[in-house]
Amino acid sequence: LNRDFSFAPGEAGSITVQGHFREQPLCNFRSFSNPFEISNVRSGMEGAHQQINASIAATALKLLSIKEIGIQDQAIREGIRSTQLPGRLEMIDLGSRRVVLDIAHNTASVEALVNALPEVHPGWCHVKRRTLIFACSQDKRADEMLALLVPRFDRIVLTRYSDNPRGTPIEKLRHIIEQILGTTGNPRNPLTILVAPNPISSWRLITEQPADLNDEGEVVCITGSAFLCGEIRPLVIREAQNHTPVSPAILAP
Repeated sequence: LNRDFSFAPGEAGSITVQGHFREQPLCNFRSFSNPFEISNVRSGMEGAHQQINASIAATALKLLSIKEIGIQDQAIREGIRSTQLPGRLEMIDLGSRRVVLDIAHNTASVEALVNALPEVHPGWCHVKRRTLIFACSQDKRADEMLALLVPRFDRIVLTRYSDNPRGTPIEKLRHIIEQILGTTGNPRNPLTILVAPNPISSWRLITEQPADLNDEGEVVCITGSAFLCGEIRPLVIREAQNHTPVSPAILAP
């Protein structure tokens, strides 16, 4: 990116991808004799960072076209536009509560998430309550991820995977947050920190409380791990389909 190809914003959230393929001695692909361009490429996924991913996908498919596979530009556009990945800035509305599921699990992906939140939720700055449900694996940089997340939320629920031993202990996560607050404070004081033994009970903590906060609503962001999102997402989907809170009996660990 920005060496062999680049992209520029187009109309209505689309991008135009331009580039030039050079000779690659370690593969059988020939270089283009002329620069390539494909316009009106739109990602079907939320977030400005998905434009980067869309440009990489478009470039790779144009490269494959050199081998006379016969991939037409319109097929490239449609494929990128229709691509969806559950748990990637996936937004589910439950009345005045908006749930954002994102499987960000490292510093770079969490940074992309926090940068995208005001973009995908234009009223982010005016939300009455911002809740974070967080868990991560022990081999991840929880300190770096939480340093990005903590200043943006006023209620945090810490939890740990149900049946996966890779989960970071809750007390360790809490200690990290206390260190962050001791160093930087929290611009959205006061910060409430809750703990739940597993993802299902963390969701119960949220759904037991009403989301109607003077009509300004609540955003619940569930992130830190694909394992976490995988455990909670079916409950969120079920509640959205039923249009009623999931019963405590179903949510019981």
